[in-house]
Amino acid sequence: MTEVLALLILLTVIAAIITVLTSNLLHAVISVGAVGFLLAIVFLFLSAPDVAIVQIGVEVVSLVILIRATLGREVQRLKTAHIVVGVSFAVAFVAVIGLFGIQIFNEFPEFGTSVMQRFTDAPSLTFLQ
Repeated sequence: MTEVLALLILLTVIAAIITVLTSNLLHAVISVGAVGFLLAIVFLFLSAPDVAIVQIGVEVVSLVILIRATLGREVQRLKTAHIVVGVSFAVAFVAVIGLFGIQIFNEFPEFGTSVMQRFTDAPSLTFLQ
């Protein structure tokens, strides 16, 4: 079971790398679809059939939209300035999301602490004493 799951995750990573590296848009869309359907199979192996069904539904709709959008389009070569701007924007976006995530993570209560003990006027503290 673990070996099959590791193989599925490895295939998902390979399909994602192919998606990023291919120059043909239709091939990229097909490999995005492979990533989504492989993730649905991984969800089935992890005993989450509801998530797998939603993943398949979202994947089918997104594939139809992406295939329709890519038919008849050619890949345009970007200038170096556009690539630098895009990469810097992506890095800044990930950094901002990461900083907010760390801030929210630090506000979590310690594991094992009851949530109701954080609020002085909680009903469980008022009526259960």
